[in-house]
Amino acid sequence: MIRRPRGEVVMTTAGDLMVIRPRRLELPVWLIAIGLVLRWLWRGLWWCLRHPVAVGLVVAGVSLYREFGRAGVIVPVVLAAAVSALWRWRHESSWWTWCAGPILGRFRQLFVYRRAWREAMTLCGLAKVYDHRTVLPELLRVRSD
Repeated sequence: MIRRPRGEVVMTTAGDLMVIRPRRLELPVWLIAIGLVLRWLWRGLWWCLRHPVAVGLVVAGVSLYREFGRAGVIVPVVLAAAVSALWRWRHESSWWTWCAGPILGRFRQLFVYRRAWREAMTLCGLAKVYDHRTVLPELLRVRSD
């Protein structure tokens, strides 16, 4: 092995094989830390943009709690439950279509189907191995009748 001073291309020979390695990039720790923080902030922002309803509910809940205390959170939740119960009592089919159905589908997607997804896709022969990793079809949504 031939060693050269830092910053140069290093060439080593092993029999007939010649390995050329480029110069190694070394970054200061503070720059790596800033890069990680920026990446985490970007991922958090992207999650917030993809889930605006959840973010809006959390922001509304926190602002109501800061303004009115515990009652500022409890009263809207109780009112929403009362409106939902009245809606179900008066027009159950639209309540299932617009309220309970999507919530139930999301619950099933997260806690029922996603847990058994790998096993089901493998047993159906839909799991393929690529680059020593198992690749599965993605579960996009759950619709139940």
